[in-house]
Amino acid sequence: MMKKRDIILMNAPFTNLSEKKIRPALVLEKIEDDLLICFISSKKNKTDEYDVFVKADGVNKLRVDSVIKCNKIFTLHVSLSKGVLGKTPPEVYKAVVQKIIKIIR
Repeated sequence: MMKKRDIILMNAPFTNLSEKKIRPALVLEKIEDDLLICFISSKKNKTDEYDVFVKADGVNKLRVDSVIKCNKIFTLHVSLSKGVLGKTPPEVYKAVVQKIIKIIR
């Protein structure tokens, strides 16, 4: 069962919808059968002010240090997830929520 703070794997579309690739995402919230998520990227050279750094470790199960892209929010039906990879600590989740609030204000 997927829940808030989980890192999942999903077949994610590019923003122009031209392609898809398997990538990790952070679950912000589960609402009925949908997941509100933020994409995670290993491309730290393309960061911006809305990214939250996350160090790869045995809990989140990311392969490399990455950034949570707080401006890349997406709703996904739970059935489209490839499963739970790991989990983020509460302080990382809190930082993501603060960045999202900054974006929408």
